[in-house]
Amino acid sequence: MTFDIRQLLFPSLPSVSDESLFSNRYRSRLSEIENSSYKIADSEQVIQGKEITESITIIVEPNQFIPCDGTIILGTTTADETLFSPQAKPSLKERESSVLAGTLNRDSVILVRADRSFCKSSLSLLANREDDVDRQKPSFIPEIKRHQNLLRLLVVLCMALFFLASFFVQGQSWLVRLALALIFTALLLGPLQKKLFKQLDSNWRGVLKWASLQGLAVRDTNSLEIMRHLKTVFFDKTGTLTRGAYAYAQTYIEAGNNLGDFLATVFSLESGSDHPLAKAIETHPWYHEIPKYPVEDLNITSGLGLMGTVVPKYGKPYKAAIGNLRYLKRLQYGVSREMRARIDELEAIGETVLLCGYHRSARGMVSFADISRPTVRKTWRLLQRTGIEPAVVTGDSEESLAPLFEQLEIKKVYSRCTPDEKQSRLIKERDEKKYVGFVGTPDDKVSFKNVSVSFAINSGYDAYKQEACVNVMNDNLALVGEFIKGLRDSELLIKRKLWIYAGTATVGNLLLALLG
Repeated sequence: MTFDIRQLLFPSLPSVSDESLFSNRYRSRLSEIENSSYKIADSEQVIQGKEITESITIIVEPNQFIPCDGTIILGTTTADETLFSPQAKPSLKERESSVLAGTLNRDSVILVRADRSFCKSSLSLLANREDDVDRQKPSFIPEIKRHQNLLRLLVVLCMALFFLASFFVQGQSWLVRLALALIFTALLLGPLQKKLFKQLDSNWRGVLKWASLQGLAVRDTNSLEIMRHLKTVFFDKTGTLTRGAYAYAQTYIEAGNNLGDFLATVFSLESGSDHPLAKAIETHPWYHEIPKYPVEDLNITSGLGLMGTVVPKYGKPYKAAIGNLRYLKRLQYGVSREMRARIDELEAIGETVLLCGYHRSARGMVSFADISRPTVRKTWRLLQRTGIEPAVVTGDSEESLAPLFEQLEIKKVYSRCTPDEKQSRLIKERDEKKYVGFVGTPDDKVSFKNVSVSFAINSGYDAYKQEACVNVMNDNLALVGEFIKGLRDSELLIKRKLWIYAGTATVGNLLLALLG
């Protein structure tokens, strides 16, 4: 029975012994599409998939593969995207929806305008990367070979010592003993070495193919070498450790303030922002009933908050600000003890708090809830088992991490960081430890550039347009830990076998030297 590292590393993968699972599925789908026929809209002309160019509009029939990255301009259907991620559920696609080459049109006829040509589609990029994986040799082969040469030298030295010992003790012919020892070593190490390196290459490609099958795309193959040396991996909180889907939770206002005026100020200020919390404001039950006023001189401080002049329909314009406690303190807005105590209570249960102030005083606050990803604990444990320290760097307070602290053993946390402070922390860690990773969302482009290797969660199926070294197309955070552990374990198992083979050769030489 042939040993397969995939069975050991990824027991949840169905039928891993079936090599068809690890065939070049992107390349196969690409080949199928490029020779298929498609009609051009408003024309009788029929072209092959490989002839599709940018801006052309084609007709895609039911149960036909979409041949390009494009936009639906007519029709509604469901798309099967399991090519990119086995866990993907059929998704509804209607007019103005984006579609990717390689997905299956399941239900009805649609018209698709090509946003990119066939050869520049995401499927084509994935297929080319898949070909690179097949050609790619394990980056740690040179080190394995150095390891192997050291063991060879050890075997030869042991052989010489045992040979000399047996010669002086028993006085038998040294030529016979030397010949037997050399023959035994050659017979044992020769075939084993060949089989070992064949298995090494198979294991390496098996891990990468498994990752591809699960929806993980390696954009930068040079990062694979760095993963072997990672010491620390930092996680952003919002959208990474949590789902990033904020929803309105609670409102608190100071006594003597009008709730309608307070909410109107909050809604007006946040309407000029594209921050996730600004979008979450729209989940407030009164969002569409409360008036929203124009805001002049809007000034956004990334990671802290924003301020501007609210111009109500009736009354005088006034300056207002919304953000975290640090931001309002920087602006020298007064914050009462009662409000500070309330902030501590809400952050202790994991909610994110925004304070809103005007007339030089904090008038109230709104809080938002976010949910931790279910695979966070598994990811943490996988990294710790490989000797990597998981850490957190976030703009939120440490108190808001309380629900995560209950699940995880978090030893290193950098909280209340502005975007610039976050980058400074990452650069400092990278300079001190050399090998530092970062896991975030596709929006964390700056952070990706300041670490040794980067991972983007929920990057979408157009993964090779992203900035991270490794992109997880779905929201399965545990893939990060499983992938790193898989690469490290494949190398570790080969090194162990090298030592076992060398030990076997040494014992054999000992027996030959003493009994020959």
